[in-house]
Amino acid sequence: MAQDENRDIDLSIIFQRLKRFKIAVIISIYKGIHFIIDKIVILLVLIVVGFALGYTINNFLVGKKTINLIVTANFDSSSYLYSQVEMLNDKLAEKDTAFFKSIGLPYGSEHIYEIEVEPVINLGDILKNYQDYDDQQVLTLMDKVDTDSEFLKAETFNSAYSYHKITMILSQEADMDNVNNVLSYLENNAFYQQKRTLEIANVKRQRASNEYSLEQIDSLLKNTNKMMGSERSSSGELLILGDKNMNLEGVFNTRSQLMENNSFLDEKLVEYKKIFTVTNSPSITKRKSVMRLAPYLLPFVLVGLFLLYYLLRSGYKKISKYGDIQEV
Repeated sequence: MAQDENRDIDLSIIFQRLKRFKIAVIISIYKGIHFIIDKIVILLVLIVVGFALGYTINNFLVGKKTINLIVTANFDSSSYLYSQVEMLNDKLAEKDTAFFKSIGLPYGSEHIYEIEVEPVINLGDILKNYQDYDDQQVLTLMDKVDTDSEFLKAETFNSAYSYHKITMILSQEADMDNVNNVLSYLENNAFYQQKRTLEIANVKRQRASNEYSLEQIDSLLKNTNKMMGSERSSSGELLILGDKNMNLEGVFNTRSQLMENNSFLDEKLVEYKKIFTVTNSPSITKRKSVMRLAPYLLPFVLVGLFLLYYLLRSGYKKISKYGDIQEV
């Protein structure tokens, strides 16, 4: 009997606590609904402000696009490239629309936010400039590179690198026309265009000279083929054209070198079509960022902070009230 009575008492206590919990939940829901109704205007304002702020951040950060161009700065024009990019950034910061209109970029400051340029670091390019130095100087350079990775990024080495990376930060509305207009502006330099013309003429002269030498060698080899019945010397040399001796291996080596040099000159002619030759296949891409979710997350963040503030304030009031009772 005593056990049954204890069991009945335990069940009674459980039911009472469940009833109290149920009442507490109902009261909490009621207070929550009442709070929302009471603060509905503030909550709506926070949601709207959060969405607007998130949308602004999304457009400003995520809405930007980028393009990376790998270029060769021909005719020792790397210093000019870096100085012009710096000047363009100054004009972009000033929003100098008159300047951009004058160079064929009427919407330059609106569609282009920033232009960056940096060398594509290659130690081999640096070592080419040290070919005339002794081993000790080269070892000193290598030690400096090992202890200071930023050393190779120094401005003094910019002209030594074969390739440079141009990065443009663009607006959502920008397209390849804006990029090409910037490149056209960089190309429009009378001094380097004149150097380009002279270099192309020089390359063509070298190539023509090589072609003439190749024709002479081919003619010589053709005549040699007709004289295969001539006597051979003990050293393996072919006796032709009277008393003159010709080393056949040397002739073929010279011919091969001339052909290789012409291939190199052909590449230069392609490269010299512009002052800055783009060597990659660039495309405009959107910048990826978690901030693209900002319009949806910020309203919840602001509302959450607002609710947290009221919860902390309510808790502080209860604790203060309990402390006052304890003092009494």
